Amino acid sequence: MAQPFPFKSELTVDFVLRLLRHMRRHGHGSCTVPPPPPSAPRVPLAAYLRSGYWERARAKGVWPQAGTEGPWRDHQNVFRDWWMLTRQPVDDGVVTFSGGAGRGGPRSAL
Repeated sequence: MAQPFPFKSELTVDFVLRLLRHMRRHGHGSCTVPPPPPSAPRVPLAAYLRSGYWERARAKGVWPQAGTEGPWRDHQNVFRDWWMLTRQPVDDGVVTFSGGAGRGGPRSAL
């Protein structure tokens, strides 16, 4: 089931806030998600879009790609996205946290 863009945006913002809170609580300064292995299959991201700029990007070969598994997959399913972005742990074993930002800086509303 495809979902409206504003809802996915809201889920994404909420997840980023969860991620930033987690990083602050645990003293992390950065986080990264490693790219999928080179042998992992790729699929076009949002292949259903047909606007002009997407068509031009596809023709130039710069179409964004997604993986077929794990955090690299875009399910385009409102229920799966909601569950993954709101109920699954931020530290999922794939994200790598590192560094320390310290706690002496200004406090935010996060």
